[in-house]
Amino acid sequence: MGGNIIWVRTLDLNQPFTQIAGQLEKIAEDYFGENVMEQNADSIIRR
Repeated sequence: MGGNIIWVRTLDLNQPFTQIAGQLEKIAEDYFGENVMEQNADSIIRR
């Protein structure tokens, strides 16, 4: 598609929210990398 990378991911919404949140964290980690997720968590904790 014009040299762009396209990702398609799914979420299983038929489960408790904590598991859905874990799925979302995994997707973000796969896309942005673990270090970015750690930096964001640190900045959120400091607020």
